[in-house]
Amino acid sequence: MNIESKRASAGYPISYLIFISLLWGGNVISIKIGADALSPLAMATFRFIISGAAIFLYAFARGIPLKITQAETHIHLINGILFAIQIAFFYLGTFQTSASHAALLINTHLFFVALLAHFFIKHDRLTVQKIIGFILALSGVWAIFYDRPQTSAQIATLKGNILILMSAFILAAKTIYIKRLIETLNPIKVVFWEMAFGVPLLGLCSRFFGEPLPIVIPPDLIAALLYQGVVVGGFCFTVSTILLKRYPASNMASFSVLVPLFGVLLSHLVLAEAMTVHLLSGAGLIVVGIAVVNIGTLVPIERGSS
Repeated sequence: MNIESKRASAGYPISYLIFISLLWGGNVISIKIGADALSPLAMATFRFIISGAAIFLYAFARGIPLKITQAETHIHLINGILFAIQIAFFYLGTFQTSASHAALLINTHLFFVALLAHFFIKHDRLTVQKIIGFILALSGVWAIFYDRPQTSAQIATLKGNILILMSAFILAAKTIYIKRLIETLNPIKVVFWEMAFGVPLLGLCSRFFGEPLPIVIPPDLIAALLYQGVVVGGFCFTVSTILLKRYPASNMASFSVLVPLFGVLLSHLVLAEAMTVHLLSGAGLIVVGIAVVNIGTLVPIERGSS
């Protein structure tokens, strides 16, 4: 292989990772776009029905077996319950805060992963580097909680921010749990069954809380659900999984700083959310914290559940 070919192959995953980060950053934007026509838990239910179908088709096309044994049922059930709780908090929180806040705060799950890994994953301990990253990120979260963009198209609330942080912590716990599962199980199989068990729970919760279904389905809602279900839940996860198998997880982790950046930028460009001093300073601290914690680490990123 000549030098030009080597350079081309080295740049190939980088362009994909930047593109995927951009698509992930648009996830909260699509939720906000559909928020006027559909309730949060109902939207989550329909979104992951679409995602589950996309992953099933991918598994079928690649010949990946999805059948589970009786001994595996309980571990997939636990993962499905965690999935349903995490997604419920994420959608409820996103409906009650700004898209930029949601994009920043959900990515704090990367810090919770590193923290929980210290206690539950052997040879993955807290270091001075990670602790510095935590301090920077916590300072950023503090700044975000002080951000009150009253002139923004989307109002940020304390309750919404707290729900997103709770979702981030549960996502981190689920990531640690999944990290153990994929040591012996195919990751596509794990994610398919978390949706198979978790989506019905989301649907039941939606009905229990009396969330209405739209009589007329506007084009914006259809576009938002397709984006969340096919683009994010299907394409982004599948490509991320393929790249994670081919390239070091530490290289992929370094690109995690782009997701909240794209989220904040798209929130401003698409939803006209205000770029306040607290928001920008909080975003900067969180992004730098993510970089400090993740660069040089070997903890895979799971983004299939946000």
